[in-house]
Amino acid sequence: MAAQIAAIAAALYSSLDDPAPTLMSYTLWTIASLPIAAIYLFVIFPAIDGFPMLVASLAPPFLVIGYLQANPRHIVKALALGLGLIGALDLQNRYLADFASFANVNTASLIGLLSAFLAVRAFRSVTAKHAAKRLIRHGWVDLAILARARGPMDRERWVGLMLDRLGLVVPRLALCGADVETEAGRSLAALQMGLDLLDLKSSVANANDQRSERLEGLIVKLSNAFRWFASGNIELPPEEAQALRATIDTELGEYCRWDAAIQRTRRTALVGLRRALFPDAPAPTFDGTT
Repeated sequence: MAAQIAAIAAALYSSLDDPAPTLMSYTLWTIASLPIAAIYLFVIFPAIDGFPMLVASLAPPFLVIGYLQANPRHIVKALALGLGLIGALDLQNRYLADFASFANVNTASLIGLLSAFLAVRAFRSVTAKHAAKRLIRHGWVDLAILARARGPMDRERWVGLMLDRLGLVVPRLALCGADVETEAGRSLAALQMGLDLLDLKSSVANANDQRSERLEGLIVKLSNAFRWFASGNIELPPEEAQALRATIDTELGEYCRWDAAIQRTRRTALVGLRRALFPDAPAPTFDGTT
């Protein structure tokens, strides 16, 4: 019995980053349901007769539990109270109350819940801050893979992937007390850089000239920069940042002299990458003009 309850409890909240606090809350509210079940089994049920009286006697606690379960804030306590009360009552076709059986079964259930809590606390717990950092790091890893990939990814697929990841990151940032606006802004910047990178790679794939070869070298540098961010760093080393910005500015200066469609696409992508990577950098100057 204890092993079954432990397996069920561990699986019930396995999707959470840190299930341990929820499991402990579930255990405490399960304990709270046991006195209620004992009152019904040994005080109320012996005094009633028939199905209508059974329904009338059980209605108050289960109506309250149903009301609480409709509120997301109280869903854990309502679930624990409801399942704990149903399991402890163990309603059958006829009334049969045995205190020894009641104590044995519910003690085993509590041992199972506590075992699940201890196992999850030891092997499974992940803080919201760690989970948020892991998701943000995966975004930079995806950017590095996108830069090195031979074929460009579909734009809609990239947008869906990054927006889904942003939706996972923001609640975790709020839970851990981090600066949500700053970190979410970095995730949105990664989304925009991915779109600019797709445009840049698409323009390189559709052309075969010397400028495209230089852009391929820039894309390699961008991939290395994204891998640096994926390792947990906030900023590039000063020398690498200066070299990368100088390369982008050189390419921008080259494409500002042309107005063909492919040049406009590359120029727009380079401007977007520069603004996302170096938001505080001064505007580039070309032949004395900005």
